[in-house]
Amino acid sequence: VGGVAFTGSTGEDYAQHWHNAIMLDTSDPMEIVGNLLYLQEHPELEENLRRNGPATARFYLWERVVETLRSKVRHLLLENNWPSGVGA
Repeated sequence: VGGVAFTGSTGEDYAQHWHNAIMLDTSDPMEIVGNLLYLQEHPELEENLRRNGPATARFYLWERVVETLRSKVRHLLLENNWPSGVGA
């Protein structure tokens, strides 16, 4: 199975801490070390991360990501009373 993803905790839609990724709160390398040591002590958690990561990635296909973005832009346009032809 795949690796373990480490991401910043900046609000990515796809990353869920301890479910499919490890989200880092700081730029301190010791945060990574601490998480790796924790995974070493909890192999079942590491296995779950390795299994859930690829399962999540299959859900985030480009077509789905682009359609979600289009929906958000469309909503913002309507909410702010932009002309209907903009962003169609």
